[in-house]
Amino acid sequence: MSFNNSGPIGSTEPPQKINEKNVGGTSTGRPIGVKKVKAKKKTEEENTIVIEEIREQNRQLSERLTKGNDDKQQNYHIQMLRAQTKAKKVDVAEKKVAVAEIREENRVLLTNLNDVADPNLREFIRSEQTRIMQKRSEELAKQSQSTSSLFGQYFDDFGGSGNDLPDY
Repeated sequence: MSFNNSGPIGSTEPPQKINEKNVGGTSTGRPIGVKKVKAKKKTEEENTIVIEEIREQNRQLSERLTKGNDDKQQNYHIQMLRAQTKAKKVDVAEKKVAVAEIREENRVLLTNLNDVADPNLREFIRSEQTRIMQKRSEELAKQSQSTSSLFGQYFDDFGGSGNDLPDY
């Protein structure tokens, strides 16, 4: 077969078409599909970069959320400690007031009425002594009841009423 400028003698196909058919490539000399493979590879690389950026952003967000949660827990702990401290201060202040009140009551109770010359003052101190003694008596009764109810929940039927033991 002989060739001329337009292709093989007797052929109607241009030379480029013959080259593509014979060589299996394009006019640029690349194999068929290389351009598509390159585009696909480039797209995959771009997708990989985007995915890595998203992962990094998620990691940073997760760190911020974890830090924020840790900060909130620490803040809560601090607030609880402050509340406990405040409660303890209130408790201490109440106890100080109670101690001062007991001291004052003891001073009134220990006052010798024979040493008080003013009859009005003597009567006032006597009524205060009576009030204090009555208050303390009521407090003692309450303590006694709470103690007996404390033990009563464990020993209320001791002696027979709820079991097979004889009554005492």
